Amino acid sequence: RMCGIIFGASRASTPSFGNETIDAINRRGPDSKLIVKDNIFGWNLSLYSSVLHLRGPETVPQPLINDRFILQWNGEIFDGPFGERLSSASDTELLFECLKEQPVLKVLA
Repeated sequence: RMCGIIFGASRASTPSFGNETIDAINRRGPDSKLIVKDNIFGWNLSLYSSVLHLRGPETVPQPLINDRFILQWNGEIFDGPFGERLSSASDTELLFECLKEQPVLKVLA
């Protein structure tokens, strides 16, 4: 088994995915379940994650959120430029920290 994630975006007021989908996602990761909903630029966003804890000292609920972005991650980092940092953090936390270090992208309207 592994983590399960789903992202939905809708202009309608009804959720973009229902309980049947959430039940299927829940079977992927029993250690943490979290839904985040927001409305951005008229879009109703729904992000749901179920986490199967594999790395790091504690389960990290997803999605991770800061003032710049939301991270929903279903993967595993196998070494590369991260080196020893992998042994002390979950993959999700490590990726989130690396992304936070990146410069802000500016969108031109």
